[in-house]
Amino acid sequence: MDLRRPRRTLRFLRLACAAVTLILGTAAAWERFENIELRRVGTLFETSLETLREKPVGKTFAVVGDTGSGGAAFQTLFSQIVRERPDFLVVLGDINYRSIGHYTIFRDSLPADLPVFAVPSNHDRKIDPELEVFEALIGPARATFTRGGARFFLLDTSRETIPEDDRAWLLEALRVAGPGPKFVLTHIPPYDPTHPGGPPRTRHSLWDPESAAWLVETAAREGVTAIFTGHWHGFYPTEFSGVPCIVTGGGGYEPDSGQIPHFLLVPLDGDLSRMRKIDMGSASMAQTLAWATDFEFEDFSDRFAPFAAAGTAIAWFLLTILLRRARFRPALVGQPAGLRSLSS
Repeated sequence: MDLRRPRRTLRFLRLACAAVTLILGTAAAWERFENIELRRVGTLFETSLETLREKPVGKTFAVVGDTGSGGAAFQTLFSQIVRERPDFLVVLGDINYRSIGHYTIFRDSLPADLPVFAVPSNHDRKIDPELEVFEALIGPARATFTRGGARFFLLDTSRETIPEDDRAWLLEALRVAGPGPKFVLTHIPPYDPTHPGGPPRTRHSLWDPESAAWLVETAAREGVTAIFTGHWHGFYPTEFSGVPCIVTGGGGYEPDSGQIPHFLLVPLDGDLSRMRKIDMGSASMAQTLAWATDFEFEDFSDRFAPFAAAGTAIAWFLLTILLRRARFRPALVGQPAGLRSLSS
């Protein structure tokens, strides 16, 4: 029996596994390298603050939530925001539904002359459990800044609760803020915004009733002008304990039934009666619009490449063992049957 052909097949398969392992390993490493290189530029928060320092104060700021990252409709949304000429934009989380690489896509897709701030969300934390990449590329999980006499508080509710250290930070920041409008911007609302006037419900909101009550009571006591949140993929303005809570997750990623992708323009002076909601089409159009980006190379290289590379490396190891066995067995051909049986 000619055993050279099976050996050639095994050699070819082993070579193919080595090549695939190299390609997949390079893809995964490049994704990490790209993020590391971007970190050297500074976070989006830092670059946006720098841009604000170099431009005169505007009259409004824009708010949008649950945008996802990249894609044609994403560009349409941000082009419309730029046309409205807000002073800056705050994105209320869910900028990343797919993979670590989409933080880079999000940054690369933003208009160059628009300062953008963002808060982390439950989906961002699902992709990036410790928010390590978020904080390296986008900005701190919690932060505060002043613009035009108004104070902005970016609060992290990505764990769907408010831990003690975040409560202490927000309370201290509110108390030293001084006069002027105070805006709290976060991802998850304290309560269900579709149930106004009734007992507070925690459906699709902070799962911890204590955190929800603390946020509402603190905002009322410390004179917060408004709380802006996303999480619900639509527009649900309401109020809790007299504090306006405007849920505006209308960035276009899988809109709630009947909801229209939109963003808000909010006066910096805190006069919410002049707040404008800018719609991006109709409700029927929103349901058929492919708002999310297609599956891209970044998804593969970040999610699957490390596991696929490990799998092909294991296959290479197993093929090496099989090839060695195939090399050993032909040496027994032609020996007496007794010796072959002893050898085997």
